[in-house]
Amino acid sequence: MRLKCLLPTWLRVCLIGLVALPSLVIAQTWNPNIGWKDSYAVGGKCYCDSNGYDHNLDSKSADTPIGRLNVVTICEDIERVLGEGPQPGRIPYNDIQCGNGPANDAADETGCPGRVDIGPAGCDQIGPKWDLETVYANTPIPPRPESGLDRSDWVLSASHNNGEVARMIDGASSTRWATRTVQSPGQYLVIDLGAPKSVSRMVLDSSDSPNDYPRSYSVFVSTDGINWGNAIANGVGVGAMTTINMARQTQRYIKITQTGNDSRYWWSVHELNLFDIEPSTPKPSTPNENTQAPMTPVVDLLLQGT
Repeated sequence: MRLKCLLPTWLRVCLIGLVALPSLVIAQTWNPNIGWKDSYAVGGKCYCDSNGYDHNLDSKSADTPIGRLNVVTICEDIERVLGEGPQPGRIPYNDIQCGNGPANDAADETGCPGRVDIGPAGCDQIGPKWDLETVYANTPIPPRPESGLDRSDWVLSASHNNGEVARMIDGASSTRWATRTVQSPGQYLVIDLGAPKSVSRMVLDSSDSPNDYPRSYSVFVSTDGINWGNAIANGVGVGAMTTINMARQTQRYIKITQTGNDSRYWWSVHELNLFDIEPSTPKPSTPNENTQAPMTPVVDLLLQGT
């Protein structure tokens, strides 16, 4: 017996659509192909094979035996130590670590991180992780940096993207403040220490965005956050860790102004720290009581005897 639907046709269509919509979403599948490949596995090891580290992959990082490192650095170290592995038998994967992450910002790497050579069935097939124990077996663990100033009372402000400045002092290297526009002169950060503090070093860490260091910079200090005077330090950024040494200052406000240009990269800071490093004083030399008088050269002795 067939049940007769007494609902109007338009209402039946709407109800069918509402019921079918979740199933359409759930049924969504990826159809990977070899062009998605960012890594491959062979001989039980995983190797990087990204073409340009696109979709912000070059800003990602991962834990290693010597600390958290940028993905690009890790891949370079793998190739340096392990090479590229044999050609025969390579199995391609979508993400940079044979399906084990970190994923780039494209949705397919999160939804389908696995193999890309066997269609949708490969999305959940995960390969080996990077062999980082071997890669970093002979690399000493870097020493911990000197303890920086307490950041709990700091108030930060910026010329650009002011709403994300707190990310520079949240203790998480995976977060960052960024200008969100290419570098140009006049971009700045201001640090209100809450009270006058002695400072002699500033460290800007952009290791997880290794190309986003300031191209050049000037540092200023102020007692009121309004009058800055002349720069106390000027310099050029050369890498992901920008260390700025300056004459020891006791001030409440510090400002760093980005003075360079870059047509491609933003200015980003993942972690910002200030240090009060005591200037080293050379230890005075103490005469050695047992020091003998300098010997007269043999030539001089011969001349004296003539």
